[in-house]
Amino acid sequence: MNISLSPDLEAKLARLASEKGCAADALVIEAVERLVGYDEWLWREVEKGLDAAERGNLVDDDDVGKLIDERYPSWRKVGTNENSVAFLRVPSAHCG
Repeated sequence: MNISLSPDLEAKLARLASEKGCAADALVIEAVERLVGYDEWLWREVEKGLDAAERGNLVDDDDVGKLIDERYPSWRKVGTNENSVAFLRVPSAHCG
C-alpha cells in the first residue's frame, strides 16, 4: 500500500523519527496500528452502550461525572459547566 503525505506532514514525521531514533516507516506503522486498534475498541464499546440503552440501562449525567472524577482523579478539568473538557497525557511513540 502506498500513501501520499503532505510535505508538511512528511517533514514532521521525519523530524519525529529522527528525535526517536527510528525509521519514519516504523512510526507510520505504529500510528496505523494504534488507530485501527482504537477504532475497533471504540465501535465495540459503542455497540455495548447502544445495547444497554435499548435495555433501558442508562446513567444520569451527574453520576457519569462522579464516576469520571473517581476513576481519573488526576485529570485536570477546564470550564465550570456541562461543556467541561478533560486533558489527558498522550504516550509518546516508541518505534514499534
